[in-house]
Amino acid sequence: MNSANQTFSLKDGIKLKTAHYTTNHAIANLIFLHGYTEHIGRYDWMFQTLNKSNINVFTYDHRGFGMSEGERGYINNFQQYVDDLNQYLQRLNKPELPTFLMGHSMGSLIGAHYLAGRFDHGFAGFISSAGAFKIDENISPFLRKISGIVARITPHLRTVSLNANALSRDPLEVVKYLTDPKVYHGGTKARLGHEMLEAMKAIQLSCYKITLPVLLLHGTEDKLADPLGSRMMYDKVKSEDKTLRLFPGLYHELMREPEKEEVMTAICDWINIKSKRDL
Repeated sequence: MNSANQTFSLKDGIKLKTAHYTTNHAIANLIFLHGYTEHIGRYDWMFQTLNKSNINVFTYDHRGFGMSEGERGYINNFQQYVDDLNQYLQRLNKPELPTFLMGHSMGSLIGAHYLAGRFDHGFAGFISSAGAFKIDENISPFLRKISGIVARITPHLRTVSLNANALSRDPLEVVKYLTDPKVYHGGTKARLGHEMLEAMKAIQLSCYKITLPVLLLHGTEDKLADPLGSRMMYDKVKSEDKTLRLFPGLYHELMREPEKEEVMTAICDWINIKSKRDL
């Protein structure tokens, strides 16, 4: 495995922490988008596993998270995340191999919006891990309605915090998350929370534009991103080649559950099959 850490400057001056993990006998490239609160350093094991399966990985910390610049846990408009991805891809120097886009949770939502908005993306497939595609039913219609008002008046107001115990059934993984200084441990800021709700509503209307091969992975006991969101995506995307795989009993962080090897096998096998078809 060959790895390198660099920075990438966006048009508005924000610098993103980037990294790539490459192998000498690669059959494919994977662009990975991490989820809310976290950073790419939490996925080192996953990236090494992908490299062992001859898959290159290219990734970065979203603005406001990890080691990238920007106000912690804040965004003016969800489209900024999509635009950041577009700028990153335009300047990324990668081998000419079948290239896949993968996201986890919020990263899946970013990736889906990118794919639904562009027909010249050039990706060979899309992988979603615990995609944040559906609004939590526990959020009352009243709170959903006023979220926009609160976001406009007090956009930086910190609201609810992520429930770390819902990340994984492995207590050690929960402790690692809670003690990680690069993780954003503040409450969800009003603007970002509202923008994510709006992005979830929007993708339900536009995901039919996604036509490339899709692999949707979700744990049935995920309390942070509703598994029904992945079911909705499976039903609505126009891809002729689409797979929904639900893992019984697993929580939100599929790559940090005791069954993580099974999850990674599903990902690597899928990429391997699609890469051979695309060559």
